[in-house]
Amino acid sequence: MGHSMGGGLGTWYSAMFPEQIEKLICIDLLSFGPMALNKHVKAARNSVLETIKTQKKLENPVQPTYDHEDAVARAFMASNLIANIFLGNEGGDDQVTHITQKSVETLMKRGLIEVNKNEYTWSADFRLRIPTAFNMTEDMSVEFASKVQCPHLVIKAVQGPRYMSDEVYSRIQGVFRKYNPNFVYRELEGGHHLHLNTPETVAPIINRFLDKKFDTSAAQEEEHKPQFDL
Repeated sequence: MGHSMGGGLGTWYSAMFPEQIEKLICIDLLSFGPMALNKHVKAARNSVLETIKTQKKLENPVQPTYDHEDAVARAFMASNLIANIFLGNEGGDDQVTHITQKSVETLMKRGLIEVNKNEYTWSADFRLRIPTAFNMTEDMSVEFASKVQCPHLVIKAVQGPRYMSDEVYSRIQGVFRKYNPNFVYRELEGGHHLHLNTPETVAPIINRFLDKKFDTSAAQEEEHKPQFDL
């Protein structure tokens, strides 16, 4: 089970090693978004340059510190700003709050480290912010999607980003449905962090999926209809 990038990594792993995975749950990510082929070289170059820059920072670390209230406020603003940029809402009246203050405080229980009394810094590995050098074309995204064989649940936030055009999104979703009789797709109201903001709507779907006994004997090459409803 993974959220966002974690769900994408879980999908990759499930496609590459289907014999190891019993069930896959992805929260607010259908698939890593494909990139046009003519953008791959530039993106790979940027990844290498960002890797070098980050490595230099790690060799001579300067840790900013904040009191707890300030750190939570910064994380709250940054998370919602990033979400609105992905949706094209930055700076406009249609900005959406994708994570609540309470949810940020929950995340900061592991997202902050106390370095001095009431002085905190971030616990995250800065290397996770480096854009990947390995991007996918649509054909690659489709190939990975077609190889996921286990029962697979995607819970998508209605107000969350899709990271690709609606047309590509529909095509990739169709590939999951075509090759996996146990693919379940549910959309729920909420933003990117809906599992934190409204766990009471997300958790029951996940629990029913985990409890469900699936028939995994169907042939992979057939057109399938979902065998159940959550």
